[in-house]
Amino acid sequence: MRTFSPARGATLVGIGCALAGVLGGVVWGLLAPGRTQVVAHGGLLLSVDMSANHEFDALAIFVWISVVVGVVTGAAAWAWRSIRGPLTAVAVIVGGVAGAWLAAGMGDLIAQNRFDWPGASALDSMVGQVVVQAPSVELWIALVMQPLAAGLVYLVAVLLAPDADLGSGGAQPVTPTGDGSESGAGPGPARSVADHGCGGSSITP
Repeated sequence: MRTFSPARGATLVGIGCALAGVLGGVVWGLLAPGRTQVVAHGGLLLSVDMSANHEFDALAIFVWISVVVGVVTGAAAWAWRSIRGPLTAVAVIVGGVAGAWLAAGMGDLIAQNRFDWPGASALDSMVGQVVVQAPSVELWIALVMQPLAAGLVYLVAVLLAPDADLGSGGAQPVTPTGDGSESGAGPGPARSVADHGCGGSSITP
């Protein structure tokens, strides 16, 4: 089985988190509802009714998708046992930030192509007509949900790990040997005093 150094493994984890965010953005762009509005004089957009304004719905869908992506990527990073550690934790969070930003951009691009939005410059000639405006992620707080969820999942896994090495197999267990010493330890100190006979040493002429 191919092994990776912690730094290289953390880099791959960060890239994976970012790509997962892109996938989440594609899903959001295909699911997020548009905002049905009426064009008024001066290019102003007025909502038809409260039920037609799905701005909050689109934002809620983005938040939920971001949370799901964060939980999955955090758990997947923890499942890679050999690279568990602080580098991977940082990679999960940094990759989550990048993934959320890419998700918003990719989702906006797909949503714009889903709806036939004429553009702001054409609204003056469409007074009285009903248009559907593509959704967009306008609140920055939504962009922290993926890294926050991923970081929390990884943190909880670290706190629940029973071993000091987080189960990565980095620490070698010390097992006692038959003579009472511990394996892996160096030889004990040599005797510095010779064993003399009973009652002290004998003097020869």
